[in-house]
Amino acid sequence: MADTITAIGEIIDFDLHLIDRVALSASLEIKVGDQYIEFGGPNLFASIPNEGSDIVGHFIKRCFEICEVDKGRDLEGHLIKVQLDDERIVGISSLRSDRFFYPAAEFEGLDP
Repeated sequence: MADTITAIGEIIDFDLHLIDRVALSASLEIKVGDQYIEFGGPNLFASIPNEGSDIVGHFIKRCFEICEVDKGRDLEGHLIKVQLDDERIVGISSLRSDRFFYPAAEFEGLDP
C-alpha cells in the first residue's frame, strides 16, 4: 500500500443493504475533508445469510471493534483514521491505534 495516504475521517452513517432480495452488505459513510466516501458496501462485498462465511457480520464486528462501540447508532460522529488509495477508503483505524482494518485483505482469509 505504498500509494496510500492517511487522514482523519468522521463516520456520518452506518447502513445495511439488501441486494437482489437475497444478499446483505454493510457500509459506513465517512466524511474526509469535503468528500463523503463509502467504506465497504455492495461494491466491495455481499453475503447470503446462512451460506458460507458471514462477511457482513465480520465487517460490522470489526467496525464496532475499531470504534469501541456496541450499537450501530453509536458509530455516527466517531472520528477515525482512514487510509485512502486513489480517493477510495481501503482501511480504517482508531485514532489511538495504527492497527488498521483492511476488509479486502481480511475477507480473503475467511473460510467459505
